[in-house]
Amino acid sequence: MKSFQAYHILIFLSLIVTSVASPRYAKRGCKDKCGNVRIPYPFGIGAKCSINKWYIVDCTSSTPYLPAVNHLEVLGIDLENQTVTLNMPRVSECSQTKSVDLARSPFLFSKSQNKFVYEGCGNAVMMGDHGKTSVVNLISTRSALCDDAGESAHHLFVECQITADL
Repeated sequence: MKSFQAYHILIFLSLIVTSVASPRYAKRGCKDKCGNVRIPYPFGIGAKCSINKWYIVDCTSSTPYLPAVNHLEVLGIDLENQTVTLNMPRVSECSQTKSVDLARSPFLFSKSQNKFVYEGCGNAVMMGDHGKTSVVNLISTRSALCDDAGESAHHLFVECQITADL
């Protein structure tokens, strides 16, 4: 049985407008870091430190998570570029699917800054949303790093930057 693992590193754009002079620190009386990640306002660690429920950061284990967005791990917040980088968990086997619904949130997927990291041999990778599907160009059936059974002989990581109208 073939399997693959995929890492989705998703970047979201905030729809709120922040000025160039926006503070790059937490709200007064609130922690500004969770682990190694700086948490600037309008995000905040806990409900009283964020602008609203969408910007609450959970920091119970020194790893920041956004509870309102599938409890995904926060890798970084950049107010100047209005981006939040989130890490989606690995997906293996076609029966496992992971999705993030941003329909009612103040966030949207970046069209130019998404990264998709693929690990495995001989698998097609599909990305899509509501009937629109983009096939990421990783469909080769064999690789020099795959053995005769199609299993990974060495760790094979393919990373590509994609632009998608999702």
